[in-house]
Amino acid sequence: MPWLVLVAVMPLNCAKSQQPLDASQTEQGRVTESLDAEIFTEDEKPETLRVALGGFELMELEGQLEDEIWGNFEGKSVCVIPRAAGRLLEIVADQDLDGDGRNDLLLGELAENKCCPRQFTVLSYRGAGKYQESRPVGAALHLPTILTESGLHQVVIEHKDLDPYGCFDATVPYRLVGGELQGGELAISPEMQAVAELRVGSFDSLGSKDALKLDFDLDGDGKQDRITAKLWPSYRKGLWSLSFGNGKVMEDGTPFRRLGVLPSKTEGVHDLVVDRDRVLIWKGKRYEEQEH
Repeated sequence: MPWLVLVAVMPLNCAKSQQPLDASQTEQGRVTESLDAEIFTEDEKPETLRVALGGFELMELEGQLEDEIWGNFEGKSVCVIPRAAGRLLEIVADQDLDGDGRNDLLLGELAENKCCPRQFTVLSYRGAGKYQESRPVGAALHLPTILTESGLHQVVIEHKDLDPYGCFDATVPYRLVGGELQGGELAISPEMQAVAELRVGSFDSLGSKDALKLDFDLDGDGKQDRITAKLWPSYRKGLWSLSFGNGKVMEDGTPFRRLGVLPSKTEGVHDLVVDRDRVLIWKGKRYEEQEH
C-alpha cells in the first residue's frame, strides 16, 4: 500500500507559482525540466488538501475535478503535471519501481465520466531537475498488480477488448526501464468453448432495433428455448431475455459481448458463458454468475 500523509496547506496554482515547465518529447517519453522553480512557505498559500507521497505530491484543489502532481526532489518543489492539463488522475502506487533509489509514481488516468478503462503511466524523477512520464499503457477496469521477484518489480496491467467483439482480455507484465514501461508477452486466456453462441458483432449486419435470436434446448425437455438479445448502444453490449419452451420467461440477463451455451450443466440446465470466461449457472428461477 502507498504511504499517504494528509497535510493541510494552501492551494498552489502551477501557472502562477512558478515559471512554466520546459517540456520536450523524446523517444524515451515525456521529459520536463523545471526553470527556477520556487519553494513556497505555508503562509503563502490559501487552504486546500495535499496528499504527500514520498517525493511526489497530489494536489486536490477544492471545487476542481482535475488534480496537480508536484515533485519534491533536491530541495525544490516543482509542478510537474499542472491542473491546466485537464487530467483526472489517481495514485496507484508510490515506490521505487526501477531500483534507482528514488520513488516513482504509478498513475491511473480516468475518463471524465469515470466509467471507461483506465490507462497507466509512471512519473519518475530522472535527476538534474528533470521529470519523465512514460507513455500510457493498458485499458483496464481494475488496478494493476505489482509483483516483486529477486528485488525487481513488475507492474501487471490489464488490456481489455483486444478483439472486435470485446471478448479477448489480457494481462501484460511491465518493467520500468529508463523511465518507460516495457512490456512482456500478452498473457491471453482463451475463451471457454461454447456449443452455440451470440456475439455483439452480429448486430452490425442488422438494423438498430433488430434482435439476435439463439434457439437451443437448454433444459433438456425436448423443446427449443429461445434467447433474444437487443443491442445496448451506449456500451455496445447485448441485453437479453430467455423464453423456455414450456412458457417460462427470464428477463434481464447479464449484459454480454459474447453469450454462449456451455456443454456443462447445473440442475439439469446448460450453463452459459458471458464474454470470455464468466460462467452463468441456473439457480432455479434465473441464471446467475457462478461464485469462485
